[in-house]
Amino acid sequence: MPISPLFPQASLRFPVKGAPPDAGNLSRQVPAEFKSLLYPFADAWLERHPAADILHQVSNVNGYTISNHMIMAHEDVMLSPVAGEPLHLLHFMLKGSIRCNLGGRSVWLRAGQFGCFRLEGNENEAWLEKGRTYELFQIDISPSRLGELAAFHAAFRQLEAGDARNAFVDAGSGIMPGNVYALIDAIRQLPPTGNMFKLATAARIDLLIAETLSATASGQENNQHRGDEILFDTIRAYMLHHLADVLQNSEIAAAYCISESKLKTGFRQRFGESPQAWVRRVRMETAAELVRHSAYSLHQVAAMVGYADYSNFSRRFHAHFGHPPSYLKRQ
Repeated sequence: MPISPLFPQASLRFPVKGAPPDAGNLSRQVPAEFKSLLYPFADAWLERHPAADILHQVSNVNGYTISNHMIMAHEDVMLSPVAGEPLHLLHFMLKGSIRCNLGGRSVWLRAGQFGCFRLEGNENEAWLEKGRTYELFQIDISPSRLGELAAFHAAFRQLEAGDARNAFVDAGSGIMPGNVYALIDAIRQLPPTGNMFKLATAARIDLLIAETLSATASGQENNQHRGDEILFDTIRAYMLHHLADVLQNSEIAAAYCISESKLKTGFRQRFGESPQAWVRRVRMETAAELVRHSAYSLHQVAAMVGYADYSNFSRRFHAHFGHPPSYLKRQ
């Protein structure tokens, strides 16, 4: 694969497993159809293969390499994640679920989960499904910065020692709380201009790391031993953060690479109601809180909980609470 010498070494590439070196290319020329997927924080690179397109955005700030990778699979394909040097990654899976073999370890990277692990070598594998889109946000911590962070948490000491298997969570096993989504978005939306960009970005990264460690301190470090419980806890947390999106059973099941039957059965066993009953109830409860305690208009609230049609939202709200949302607005 023709690789520009300007592409950051401390960043992942995703060549197709077993493909000849000239089977794809990496370019800074991003076609118009991908422009809507870009964030302000960094320049973009497009890695193209017949089976997949990968949109990379990479920025280096104060000992951190921040990367956002958007992968669009055109065929069922196995990619081989590789970097020019070993990476100490704090990884957040924002969209899709990928079955991986990372350094001989079989793991799932699932939407709404985070993980911390070391990645090196060229024997890594990631299986993608035709027609699916995947999004990964990652922070590679430089050796010098890792040494500084090691004083604050055992996870960083283990990563510094190369003991990725015993880092604070296995790859993909921690559930992302809502404030982590907000911090990631704040980092990606910062324009790389002005003297304050690096300072503001580094501050947000440090806060993101602190929030992630706080999540592990609350007991998530043992999630990998809970089997399907962690899967359905993750699905519920993901849906809670995506109430404005389409949350059909078929879409949720596909995002987590499980059958609709397993989704419905496992969710009901875990939480006592079906996924769609949970979505309807939580949308109404969230809407009521927003109406009571925010300055958003009723139409804005409807959109925030997944209803493009306000009339439909108002009818469902009335059916759930016995009065229209305007009743709460008048209180």
